[in-house]
Amino acid sequence: MKIAVLTASNNATGNRTFACRVQELLHDQGHHCYIWCHEDFTTSDELCQLCHQHAVTTIIGIHAYRSGRLLADQATSCRLRWILVLSGTDVSRFNSPIETKTMLLALKRADVRVALHDYMAKAMALRLDLDPNIFTIIRPSIRTHNPPQTTYDWSVITKHPNPTVFLLPAGLRPVKDVLHLGGAMARLHHEQPNVFFIVVGPVLDKAYAADVQSTALEWPNVCVLDAVPQVSVQDVDDLYSKDRLLWAIPPISIPLLWLSLAALRRLSFIT
Repeated sequence: MKIAVLTASNNATGNRTFACRVQELLHDQGHHCYIWCHEDFTTSDELCQLCHQHAVTTIIGIHAYRSGRLLADQATSCRLRWILVLSGTDVSRFNSPIETKTMLLALKRADVRVALHDYMAKAMALRLDLDPNIFTIIRPSIRTHNPPQTTYDWSVITKHPNPTVFLLPAGLRPVKDVLHLGGAMARLHHEQPNVFFIVVGPVLDKAYAADVQSTALEWPNVCVLDAVPQVSVQDVDDLYSKDRLLWAIPPISIPLLWLSLAALRRLSFIT
């Protein structure tokens, strides 16, 4: 089977990383998978023509609005099977009347609808007056390979007898609101000097990233690291190295829930 995944062109985005993982999985299963950028298509006719040229029969569209717009106006003569995957900004950002109408039509026309979290399915269903059960929930997972190479001085953390480290994997752009959580962590550090906050991610908005990096210099417990390629991490123990540390990874879309992690005593992925 030949399949095409529609996603963003920027290799540093989470959606693009997700698309690459899907592509690798499909290749392992004996299918051929292309990754195309949804921004390269002005109309659904252009997409259908390219699919015909490459004998593609199934589309996996990541982003109910950006990819879904190509399904919303798809001609009935274009016989493609669509799997539409919700992204975080579908739920939180694209809410104009036109965007909402486009996503509603696309979701109704899709053969399969996927959400990566229960709350995403429920939020979108409530907003569009849909049955939340139409979404298949496929929770994200983490696969790792080789230990990362960073220049961070871990002794800043390990010198504390019982350090608590919060790790936020997030591209530096306004929607992630890193400064809000960083400020809260900095204030908490004054009360609990063993609390640290580390942000790992690529620069997606240069102006915002510069603001984050300069502000972080004023916070003694906050560190901003470059993106770590997924091929440079071997396993959880290699990534975090000190099993006596408390590592907590707050959910990126709802960072204020980090408070609920205080009682944990192990590495925690909260979804």
